[in-house]
Amino acid sequence: MRAVSQGKPGNPVILPRSLNQAVLRLEGDVGARDIIATSGLLVLDVDVGDAALLDVDTPDEVLAAGGAMN
Repeated sequence: MRAVSQGKPGNPVILPRSLNQAVLRLEGDVGARDIIATSGLLVLDVDVGDAALLDVDTPDEVLAAGGAMN
């Protein structure tokens, strides 16, 4: 699941366990965008409002930033 705002990808992203090793190999302030793009897995985009464009990591942070969880 990937949060979006008006079609623009954002945060948070929920990844399946099958991608854990790839995520653990990330270094520095690098997101999982390339991992998602090359995984071949179906990506479900969920519009959570403008909060998707913030760096939030939990549902509570999405709500606190003014996002919606439907």
